[in-house]
Amino acid sequence: ALNLGISRSRGTIVVLLSADVEPVSRDWLEKLLRPLRTVAGLAAAYGRQLPREDAPVDEIIRLQRTFPSHSSHVSIEDRRSDSDLPFLSNACAALRRSAWEHRSFDELCQAGEEQPWMAAQLAQGLSYVYVAEALAYHSHRDPVTRGAYRLWEIHREGAKRQGGRASIPNTLYAAGSIGKRRMLNVLSPNVPIRARIEGIVMLPLQIASFLAAAALEGSGVDRQKVRSLMWSS
Repeated sequence: ALNLGISRSRGTIVVLLSADVEPVSRDWLEKLLRPLRTVAGLAAAYGRQLPREDAPVDEIIRLQRTFPSHSSHVSIEDRRSDSDLPFLSNACAALRRSAWEHRSFDELCQAGEEQPWMAAQLAQGLSYVYVAEALAYHSHRDPVTRGAYRLWEIHREGAKRQGGRASIPNTLYAAGSIGKRRMLNVLSPNVPIRARIEGIVMLPLQIASFLAAAALEGSGVDRQKVRSLMWSS
């Protein structure tokens, strides 16, 4: 969808905005585009995402950590590995059309497609910026099984980018990390009591769903069938 939409656009700068993103102010777009209009060598810019009031605990903490209150400029000198890069999110972002023409999004990537795209741009000497002043609401409140499958997709694609695959040991380690992260998140002072209680109650089902998705795909069940099952549960 990203590649198709961009291919049919005409501007030198292309704005990407997911359907569930709600800009906070009228000048959101102006602030997002300003660096691309004034700084040479930028491939993309992305804005700050804030959780909605009903966001689950993991979403609240993830957004707080991923989208800090200060802006930043990332270049090849800041890169030690793909996983070490500040997270470029295309949910509310803008990119130079020329950068996309050089390297489009990988359509075989099941999740986090912006990370390998941006790594390729950095390798070409381009950079990107995070614009903390471009604020937008964007948080997910998916059913537990759907959220668990999303975590599985991210784990599987992350292992692939590291040159390996989602094996039994690293999948079990990832499941343990999900549990550990959840318990640390519910102890955060910046999370409402409602979100803490909900996070603890739903944790066993989420881990079970994550492992179920891994087991089904590992046993040879068609990936699309597994995805359909988890998203409709």
